[in-house]
Parts: sequence; structure tokens; C-alpha cells
Amino acid sequence: MSDQIPDKNSKTPDENSKNSDKNSRKNVIQFALMLSLICSLLITAAASGLKKFQQENVALDKKINILKAANLLDGKKKPPKSEISRLYDIHIREVIVDNSGKTIDTDTSGSMRLYFYQTGDTIKSSEDNVNGFGDNVNGFGDNVNEFGDN
Repeated sequence: MSDQIPDKNSKTPDENSKNSDKNSRKNVIQFALMLSLICSLLITAAASGLKKFQQENVALDKKINILKAANLLDGKKKPPKSEISRLYDIHIREVIVDNSGKTIDTDTSGSMRLYFYQTGDTIKSSEDNVNGFGDNVNGFGDNVNEFGDN
């Protein structure tokens, strides 16, 4: 009788069945679902964390476009955020008006935002370059339709 020495690389039937269990459809599907769940949680956390920056960039882009429309910014290069905010605060005035032309504090259905820009002593509309608005628009009075004869 010859005694056989077991090979180190040979596996017992129990070990073979364990390996086949690791590659079963059930385990593959469970792994894919867990990986998908983890990735979706990471993406959600990243999106939530970046939301503030996205909102700031949208507001900055809006300011840049308004300043370009008023010819207060050169379209070729983008100045720093502080310069954009400074130009916007100095030259641009935003007014929300209702259907009758009265200024209001918040948007409602039918309301419209008007942007006015000032160069020197003249206030102009960014839409039609109308000059000589009276104090109601400059001082944001009760009625934007009441223009002065300036």
C-alpha cells in the first residue's frame, strides 16, 4: 500500500463548493446591489455638499451676463468674483414689479424683474437704454411707471 501525500494545491470537496458559492448568481447580484447603493450614497453626499457652490456660481453667472449686457464688463476675460460683485453693486439696481408696475418685494405670478444700470448721473434700463428716469426708479419708489422729466 502506498500512502499518498496530499498535494498542497489540491482542495477538498468542501472547499470547492465554497468557491463556487462565492461566484453564484445570488452573490454576484448582492455584490452589485451593495456597490450601487454605496456609490449612490457617495454621489448624493457630493451633490448635497456642492449645492451651495452651484447656487453661488449661478448667481455669479447671472451678474456677469447683466454686466456684459450693460457693457460694464469685457466679454474676453473674466475678472475675479470680488470685482464682479463690486461692479454689480455699484452700477446695477434690481426691481421687481407686478402687473400694474408697482414695485414689490418678492416674485409673484405675473411679476417681472427689471435691471437698471447707472453710468455717471444717468440711469438706464438694460433692455432698452432709456435715459432720464425720475426719482421713483432711482430711489425705488412705489410706482415704476411714474417717470420724471430728467
